[in-house]
Amino acid sequence: MYVIGNSVARQSLFNMVKLLGGDLIKRENQRDMCPKHETTWDDSCHQQIGDIRLKYLFLQFPDGYDYTDRNGFPYFKYKKNVVSTDNSTGEGVNSSGIAAPSKTKSVWVTDRLINSRLSTSDKTVYYNKPNDAPIADKLWDDDNCILHDTRSCFSRFFANSTSSDVLIFTLGMTFPVLADNEWPHSSPAIDFTAWLKDAATAFRGHLAATFKGQVFHNVLAETNKYREVAHMIPYLDRTNYLLRDIWRPNSEDLPWYTTDQWSINKNRHDLYDDHIHFNCPLTFAMLHQGKYEM
Repeated sequence: MYVIGNSVARQSLFNMVKLLGGDLIKRENQRDMCPKHETTWDDSCHQQIGDIRLKYLFLQFPDGYDYTDRNGFPYFKYKKNVVSTDNSTGEGVNSSGIAAPSKTKSVWVTDRLINSRLSTSDKTVYYNKPNDAPIADKLWDDDNCILHDTRSCFSRFFANSTSSDVLIFTLGMTFPVLADNEWPHSSPAIDFTAWLKDAATAFRGHLAATFKGQVFHNVLAETNKYREVAHMIPYLDRTNYLLRDIWRPNSEDLPWYTTDQWSINKNRHDLYDDHIHFNCPLTFAMLHQGKYEM
């Protein structure tokens, strides 16, 4: 059994150990057993219960974070000045043959962002990582694959996988899909919708190329509506909606299953451990559902 995702996904691995007769491990101890530093993940967070081996990969960015080898990070959202002419012919003159006055206006674009500190007259340099650019809201730029390309990272993680293996993954919390009137609020920012759509599509391809077993996708659950990050609930709901079409079952030899953790957790926030984690009852419900589907 393989597990991919953040600490919310990680709890499914340890709850499966409990479900199979092992000891219950507190969330704080789960964290200590599963370091997030890429230099140690090969040797950490492995569990064995009976003849079942369980393995976890801490992942936030489904198709990587460093775009150095992809000619720069292409999902910056920023204002750009464009010049237009006020005419009906589009050729710089009005209908009377008089040169039309030009107008400059700011428009929002999603594209690479030039690093003006490193660019020269004959060389354009782009920002390769989101946090390297002067964005207002910095990301938590950490996961086990962050110093690798995702395909090679998965090849290591899934080495020797078989058709009898199972993968459970939960991804998307890092990508808040905001409403049109909420984003962008600063320039430059990140177009999370465009980034997530491309990354989720690429992620599916990476799994097809490296993993031979059965895939279970857990949709994002609500945050605890009584705690400090309750404001994230509509963002996560939009993220799930966007991912639904990208990660729905298709023509794979082993079509993906989807477990609706959102519905499992709905109005059961009294069973949460904190603002986002829900060990034991709610995760057990998901694991029993997955067992039944198999």
